[in-house]
Amino acid sequence: MIRRARIAVLAAGVAGLAGCGAEPRDLRDWIAEQQQAAPLPAVPPLAPPPVFEPLRYQGDSAPDPFDPGRLTATAAPSDALAAELQRPREPLEAFTLESLRMVGSLARDGHLHALVQAPDALYRVQLGDHVGPHAGRVVRIAESALTLRELVRDAAGAWSERIATLELQETAR
Repeated sequence: MIRRARIAVLAAGVAGLAGCGAEPRDLRDWIAEQQQAAPLPAVPPLAPPPVFEPLRYQGDSAPDPFDPGRLTATAAPSDALAAELQRPREPLEAFTLESLRMVGSLARDGHLHALVQAPDALYRVQLGDHVGPHAGRVVRIAESALTLRELVRDAAGAWSERIATLELQETAR
């Protein structure tokens, strides 16, 4: 009985596939008739492309941004800056600010000190100390943050100041 059912299903499938192979003649005629009867859309002619006119470079009179003399002339530090760059380095200047963490603060002799964790040890920092690679001088210590004034060079080689903050980090116990 199962065998007869399988044969019946197989025969129906073969018959169905045989019907798909032949395309009726009247369908081909109807498609050709519809293609001829369809109106063609009116396509306006394309406008000619605009004429390219190159612009003349006007930067001939501007200073050359790649002139090494220009960079050394603007990069000359002032006397105060030169003294800042020539002073002996402090231990925390060997670390980037990203590698340092402020882990606490303490008051000693009426002055607030910050505790800064470096990769190698714990340091006590006070006002005027230097932290980070950009000659960052500590200008403010609060219980929750340490504020630095850093000296950095911009793209033109000029020195400028920027303020950086090292905030108190919670430690897992």
